[in-house]
Amino acid sequence: MTLEEFDLRMLREEKQFLAICLEFEVWDNLVDGRISPTLATAFAEGLILDLSTEATRTRIQLNPAGAAAVAEVVQALIHDRKHRPSLAAAMPPGKLAPFYVMSSLVLDVPHEELQQFEQLLNKL
Repeated sequence: MTLEEFDLRMLREEKQFLAICLEFEVWDNLVDGRISPTLATAFAEGLILDLSTEATRTRIQLNPAGAAAVAEVVQALIHDRKHRPSLAAAMPPGKLAPFYVMSSLVLDVPHEELQQFEQLLNKL
């Protein structure tokens, strides 16, 4: 997959994912109102396997905190030039799960970076 194809797919996936999150009022349903980016990895591990948008909708309803975490991490990384080129080159050919590219971006982030991101959010 070229970097341009990767970016277009990423934007399409992000837009669709955010629309579902807004539909289910994910940010309003957080228990303590805080978002934990470290939850993003676990959520993305399941998200990458969802074969349909309906499966993703169910996952978001069951875990709004994980969905919010993925959305926040993607927002922070979507313009990151460090991870995108290698991810684009590693994308498999053919049909992918509905949120495969977005999940790959989250899963490619080292745990230490997620922890740093969480510390920054907690200071706000």
